[in-house]
Amino acid sequence: HGRELTVMTFNTKVGSADANTVVRMVRNKQVDVLALQELTPQLAERLRAGGLAQVLPYSLVDSRPGPFGGGLWSRLPLKRTYLETRPLLSQAPEASITGLGLRVRSVHASPPISAKRVYAWHTTLATLPGPPTGDGTLRVLAGDYNATLDHKALRSVIDRGYTDAADATGQGLVTTWPSDRNFALTLDHVLVDKRIRILRVQILHVPGSDHRAMIVRMRLP
Repeated sequence: HGRELTVMTFNTKVGSADANTVVRMVRNKQVDVLALQELTPQLAERLRAGGLAQVLPYSLVDSRPGPFGGGLWSRLPLKRTYLETRPLLSQAPEASITGLGLRVRSVHASPPISAKRVYAWHTTLATLPGPPTGDGTLRVLAGDYNATLDHKALRSVIDRGYTDAADATGQGLVTTWPSDRNFALTLDHVLVDKRIRILRVQILHVPGSDHRAMIVRMRLP
């Protein structure tokens, strides 16, 4: 019987996603928290010009050139609780949402395409925290893990106390990358504290990106 919340995560493909579509999706789907990966300064400006701040007025914009930027937007005030900035890893902003007892992190693990990047990929997943304990705080990890549920490294994260939102609704095999091919993988995930109930998951195409957006409707305890 807790408050309902809608979280959207999306990898923008180095800022090439259509900003107007993102803003329209946020409006139409009544998104409360938006987590973006590969956020460039140019895309951040297009989102601002498209009116994103009118819908989600609070933000942590950690944009960078290339695939390393990240950002969070929210209907409610945000307070930064974490930012990862190690080499080869994307910006991973995390914020507490005022009044909800909830922390949301935008996750982007390095693609495991070389020995160095495999190490970075393992490091990102191995250091993701479990849900906070003791004070009742909840945590949501939303983003591009560059991992499927077949990867032990991702399952180890889930085993720390999370539920994979798509898997919980029977959509764990709905692919998210690349969005324009029949043979594709499920690399994007929203992991939620097991105390949170998943109500609905939508996986949608956004022009300009090779990833699909994931929108999760959830109910807080």
